[in-house]
Amino acid sequence: MRPFTYLQAAILAAGMADAAKKPKLPDPLEPRPMNPEAEGACAVVQGGEHACGPNGCESWLNRGLETEGGWNPPYLNISSLVTIPIKEWYAGTGGDRCENLRLLWNLPGKTYNIPPILLAVLGYQESACDPLHRHYGVLRCKKGTCPNGDKKDKCEYPLETNADCAARNLRRWLDDSNDNIIYALGKYDDWFTAGCGRDDDDKRFTTDYRCSDEGRLRNEKRRDKRPPNLSFIHDTLNGWLQGHNLTDPAHPLRGKYSHLGNCTNT
Repeated sequence: MRPFTYLQAAILAAGMADAAKKPKLPDPLEPRPMNPEAEGACAVVQGGEHACGPNGCESWLNRGLETEGGWNPPYLNISSLVTIPIKEWYAGTGGDRCENLRLLWNLPGKTYNIPPILLAVLGYQESACDPLHRHYGVLRCKKGTCPNGDKKDKCEYPLETNADCAARNLRRWLDDSNDNIIYALGKYDDWFTAGCGRDDDDKRFTTDYRCSDEGRLRNEKRRDKRPPNLSFIHDTLNGWLQGHNLTDPAHPLRGKYSHLGNCTNT
């Protein structure tokens, strides 16, 4: 029987009283303020070969990915992120399901100094804000990182423990990089920098690595057994955080690598 807490009960019941107060849906094509710290930023999100958005262009976010040296993330402080207000996100993509779980984003967000909208977006990507999700929980808590758990524990329940674990991992990667959100998001999705390959310190995370022999072994340990999405950082920073729902792999605002699926159609 799954652990059930008072906080979990509150999470599942929250949000109904505020339904009538939801703001007007944002215009997805309305120009957004551009992040002055981001290279190649554009006010209206673009996808494909020249993908860009308020938080930088994809070629900058993915710096080094197409070279032998591998991914070499540029610096973007998490405090500078351009996002839509979280209430607008709830009124659009997030919907009632994500809003009803807002304590899962707000409490760890405050504890680890992470914008709640970022945790909410990652929760939607991971589980569509489904508290009964069967993989890693509402948010992604990797095996071996669950507090007080064994190496096989994924902290799916209680929900607040699952959310705290995911936020704590993000904070660890942020601390390791002087609050670089690009580095932290890459680590969240199993990207790595030179010298940090799992089996060979000379490995680099490149466009070819994802389907190499070592890359395939890493993929088997991912929740969906698929290689990392090489447009994940652009999709998250310039798509989801701006109110766009990029669930459809063919969405025109997704990055240039969005057509890459498993290692049989690369």
